Amino acid sequence: MCRIRMTSPPGSTPGILEILGAGRGVLNMTVLTGSARYPDGDVVECDLDPASG
Repeated sequence: MCRIRMTSPPGSTPGILEILGAGRGVLNMTVLTGSARYPDGDVVECDLDPASG
C-alpha cells in the first residue's frame, strides 16, 4: 500500500477527486478543504493498492 498526499488549488480539487475516484486501486480518499498553506488550497490524501490495479 502506498499513501499519497497532495495540495490542490480549490478549483482543481473536484477534477482530481473524479480521476482518483475512477481508479480501481484507490482507497481511503480524504479531502481536507482549505487546510493547505503556502500554497493555499485543499489537501487530498489516498492510499493506492497496487494489487487491485
